[in-house]
Amino acid sequence: MMIGKVKLDAERAPTSTDDSQQGYKIGSEWFDVLNKRQYVCLDSQADTAVWVETTRVGVGATPSGNKRVESLYVTPDDKLQVEFEDTLVP
Repeated sequence: MMIGKVKLDAERAPTSTDDSQQGYKIGSEWFDVLNKRQYVCLDSQADTAVWVETTRVGVGATPSGNKRVESLYVTPDDKLQVEFEDTLVP
């Protein structure tokens, strides 16, 4: 399993330039301590990195967009797999 860089002392959310050139990989974690948010890297390609907020992932959590993270894991070929399910939010 690939272990990515972990940022434990960030004071902002990650951006598309927080990427492989900065040492981040798929599965890297980012903790924004000022805003109390957690993120994981889904794609670390240079200048187009993709990060998803995982702060609310958990039992009963419903992120915006009427989606819930059903599962989050690393595949045998070191890809991060995220599966979503639709939810109905009143």
